[in-house]
This record gives sequence, structure tokens and C-alpha cells, in this order.
Amino acid sequence: MIKKSLYSTLHRSIITLFSGFILVTILINVYLSYNGFLEDKEKIQTEILNTKKSLMKNEIDFFVSDIDSSRKKFKEQTNKEIKKRVEIAYNIAQNLYKTHQKDPNIQSIIIESLRELKFYNIGDQYVFMTKMDGTFLLNSGLKHLEGKNVFELTTKSNKESIHAIINMLKKEKQGFFDYKWQNHHTLEFEQKISYFKYFEPFDCYIGTGVFASDIEEKLKTNFLEKINGFKFGENLQNYIFSASYEGISYTKPAIGQNVYNTTDTHGVKVVQELIKVAKKGGGFVSYTVPMGKDKTLEKVSYVVGIEPWQLYIGFGETLKDINKTVQETKEKLLDELYRDIVTILSLGILFLVLFYILLKNIRVSVSTDTNNLINSIEKLVTNNKKIPLHNIKFLEFEQISKQTNQLLKNKLEVENNLKDKEALLYQQSKMAAMGELLENIAHQWRQPLSLITVSSTGIQAKKQYGQLDDKFLDESLENINENAEYLSSTIDDFRNFFVTSVTKEYFKIDKIIDKTLSLIHLRDKKEEVTVIKQMESIEVNNFKNQLLQVLLVILNNAYDALEEGTDTKLLFIEVFKTDTLVTITIKDNAGGIQSKYKEKIFEPYFTTKHKTKGTGIGLYMANEVIMKQLQGNLTVTNEIYTYKKNEYKGAKFIITFPA
Repeated sequence: MIKKSLYSTLHRSIITLFSGFILVTILINVYLSYNGFLEDKEKIQTEILNTKKSLMKNEIDFFVSDIDSSRKKFKEQTNKEIKKRVEIAYNIAQNLYKTHQKDPNIQSIIIESLRELKFYNIGDQYVFMTKMDGTFLLNSGLKHLEGKNVFELTTKSNKESIHAIINMLKKEKQGFFDYKWQNHHTLEFEQKISYFKYFEPFDCYIGTGVFASDIEEKLKTNFLEKINGFKFGENLQNYIFSASYEGISYTKPAIGQNVYNTTDTHGVKVVQELIKVAKKGGGFVSYTVPMGKDKTLEKVSYVVGIEPWQLYIGFGETLKDINKTVQETKEKLLDELYRDIVTILSLGILFLVLFYILLKNIRVSVSTDTNNLINSIEKLVTNNKKIPLHNIKFLEFEQISKQTNQLLKNKLEVENNLKDKEALLYQQSKMAAMGELLENIAHQWRQPLSLITVSSTGIQAKKQYGQLDDKFLDESLENINENAEYLSSTIDDFRNFFVTSVTKEYFKIDKIIDKTLSLIHLRDKKEEVTVIKQMESIEVNNFKNQLLQVLLVILNNAYDALEEGTDTKLLFIEVFKTDTLVTITIKDNAGGIQSKYKEKIFEPYFTTKHKTKGTGIGLYMANEVIMKQLQGNLTVTNEIYTYKKNEYKGAKFIITFPA
């Protein structure tokens, strides 16, 4: 009977199986890619529309957020301006008095010289003069009040304001004052900011001021001029639109027109809808715009109200532009699908060819080695018991079986040798486990890398919007440098984990805790965690970097737990010393550790987190460092405590080591 060759049988079987595997893999990948394409195709329009909406909102919010800072700067500029105007008026009066003080009409000369001194850059600023007893000498806005005493004319609140102004001038001789006064245009009492300066020759004060309404109107005018000149987009076709709550348009193309009753092609009063949404805090409005005979254009706009000015501003995109983007994205996605299919097929064929070549080479090598083995065994074996060969299917096994009996005689010797080999294998396994442990420790880099990313993207974002200042840049670069240095030092620290020759050094524990907190202070801002520290300044001689690593592991775990905790996020750190021990406690208010996990949290690879957030190696390593290198102890318990009359529950980690 002719026996089959094992190599030939395996060769054909493996080629068949691998070819089938490659084919099935290609088909599955093509199927998944196509299904993914179909799913993505349906999501594209929604995602692009949402993206466009987000961009619209960001554009409008940027303009609105700039109003408050502009208001502050404008008020500061206005204060400087009115002070400058008063100084001009005061100098005129002073010079006239010096040159004409003997003239009996000197007071009238000065008053009439200042009467026509008006400033029109903001509102209608005129100069006024009032004696320290409250008598009006000059009031161009309300001329009929000149010669009359303010305390006999105005309301109680205004009398109090004049008293306050006079008292201020008696002490300071000059200064700003914020009060209510009658607007000579509207005759209404409005908030006003003025600057006064005492003029000794007439025992009076000279002043001028600006009504808050005039400042606000100027600010509004500047704002509308800004948005009227702002265009953006690929062809500068996009613009900001604005109108009052009464429907008067402040921007092109309908500037100055009343568009309150404007309707779209479906009869919807678009402007009234925009006003309604703006008054509610802002939002999106969809409508259809007529574009000539039998043509319309669908549009969606984001609008927000500015209540102090009783107007709204908005920005819109046409669905035509959005649909064009959708179509371009779909075409790009389809091209990517075709490329993926071609790539998968090409790689499959390439792997199949390479595998065939590799298998052929392996067959030659194995066949040669087997023949050599058989020849060697035949030379060594002299008296062997034959094995029945009629049940053996493969030629190679038939040849090897002829030598089996001799191999049985060496069983005990082989077993003895195996014991030595097993001991060696155990040691090698242990070393391999240590290597894997060091690899897993590399995951400790994730947090510093995340902080570096946050700092760098923060710099980019502030630079993009022109908000980058030196202080923020310096702080961000300092954080990046600290975390980069930490990344460089961490792996060396853990490489020395099982080495007992790491050098001890003197350091203060509170400085190490502050350094640890500084490495994660960006996260502190993000999570809004309140850190309460009660630390003695204690100096010890121990392994500084190892203690820092332990603190970083525990603090990061505390922050992770606080992410799922209450709105009030608390972290307590306490350091104290007894006669022989230093104790560090770290306590949070995240609810504590479940009782079923408390006994396992220091075991390697045990974690309650998702695999993307933890490997379970951190607390195990922390415990090992404390016990083996710091010669201390690490324990954890749940604690219920009261802070600021509120009761909280959280995990409490306790680190102790020799003082």
C-alpha cells in the first residue's frame, strides 16, 4: 500500500484553508465597508447641517460676546475724553481770569466763553458751572435754570447727588461722579457720568458729562458699522444681518427699511419669527426665500437678541450650499469605498502569494530536518520494539514510529532533564511577566499626554480668535514642559522598580504634593474640583520620584471617580507626622468604593473602568512601590464626613511610611 506524504497533504489543506480564509475575509471587509458607506451616506446630510448650524451659532456668539468687552473699553475711553474736555474748559477759564480779573464783568466773560464749548463725539456734551452753594452759573442744555439754586428745584435724590458732588470737590477738588440728571433733549431723568473740577476764583465747579444712553447709542452704532462691513465665506457671500424689534433693518440689502411684515413663499412672517426666537434667547429659524419667477431658495438662520438695544442679529446658510457640500462629501466617500475595496483585494492576493511561497520554503526545510532526524535516530537506536504500522496513514509517521521504543527507554532521564528545564522556564516566564508589567506601565503616560494636548489646543484656539495673551501662553508652555519632563522621568523610575539600588534623597512632602497637583491642574479646571489641603512641612529621606508616582496614581483615580460624582467635587489632602511615621491621606466625595471591589483594587489588572480609561495596573504598582521601596503601607477605606454642614461619602487612601 502506497502511503500519502504528510507534507503534501498538509500543503494542499493549508493552501485550501488559507485561500478560503482570505476570500471570506475580503468578502466580509467589502460587505462591512459597503454597509458602512450606506450608513454614513444617510448621516452625512444631518451631520453637515448640524456642523453648519454650529458654525453659524459660533459666528454670532463671537460678535455678541465682544459687546461687553467693547462696552468696558468704550466707557474707559469716554471717561478719559470728558476729563480732557473739562481740563480744556478749566484752562480757558483760568487764562481768562488771569488776563481779565480786574474787569467787573469777568464772570460773564468766562461764562459766555464756555457756553459755546460743546463736544459732539458722544452725544451732545456741554460745559456747565455751578457754585458750591448749588447756584447754576452756566447750563447751556437747560439755560432757564441759570441763576437758580439747584436745591430749590430738583428732587430729593438729585439734591443728594449735588450734595455728594460738592462734598467730593471740597475734599478732592476734582473727580468723576455717576448720577441721574435731566436730558435736555428728551427731558427725561437718565443716568449720567460727569467729571468735575473746582474753580477757586468763583467758588464753583466746572464740569461736563455723558448720558449712559448716549454711550450705549454710540456703542450700538459702532457695532452695527462693524457687522455691516463684515463678510466671510469662500466668495465673501455671507454676511451678518440685523434689525430692531420693530422691524427696522440695520444692515444691507434692506438697510433703513421696515421689514417687520416680510413673508416667505409659504406666507410665514419671517422677521416676526426671527424676533420671537431672538427674544427667547436665540435659536434657528428655517424659511423659503423667493428667487425670481417660480424659483425659491430654502434657508436656515441662527438669530440671537441683544436686549439693551432692542435688536437682533443673525447669520444664515442656504440649503443649496449645504446640499452641494453633502453631494461632494458623498462622492468623496464613494471614491474612498472603491479605493478600500481595491486595496483589500490587492492585499488579499498579495498575502496569498506570499503565504504560498513561504509554505513551500517551510515544506522544504521541514522535510530536510525530518530526514536528518530520522537518520540520527536510526544511528542511535540498536534494540527497538517494532510498532504496528498498518494503522498509520502517513509515511513520515511510519518512519518515526520505528524509533519510538528506544525513546521510551530514555523517559526517566528526559523527565529529570525536564525538571531543570521547567525551573529555567519559570524564571524566564517571570522575567517576561516583568517585561509585560513595564509595558503596561507605559499607559501611565496617557494623562500627561492629554494635558499637553489640552495646553497646545488651548493656545491654538486662543490664537485663532485673537485672545492669546502672554500669561496664558506662559502658563500653557510651562505645563507642557513639566509634563514632558515627567514623561521622560517616569519610564526610568519604573524601570528601576525592582532594582534595590535606587538612591534616596531629602525632600519635602508638601512640595511633592504641590508638584503632583500642578501636573494635573488643567484637569482640575475642567472637573471644577475643590482641593482642600492641610499639610505640615515635613522633610524625609526617601525615594522622591516613587512617591510622586504613587500620588499621581491615587489623585488621577480620585479625579476619575469625581467625574461620575456630585456637582460639588471635593478633594481633601492631609499630611502629618507622628514619632515614627509620616501619614498622607487623600479623600474625595465620589461615593466611595463598592464593598465587593475593596479587597481587589490592589490586585494587578483589576479595574472597574472601561478599558480605554485604565489597565488596572496603577493601584497595584502604587501598593508595590509603597511596600517594597518606601517600606510603608497603603490602605483604603470608605468614610462618611461633614464639610460645611453638608454630609459626604467617599474613598480615603492612607499612605504611611517611616519618618
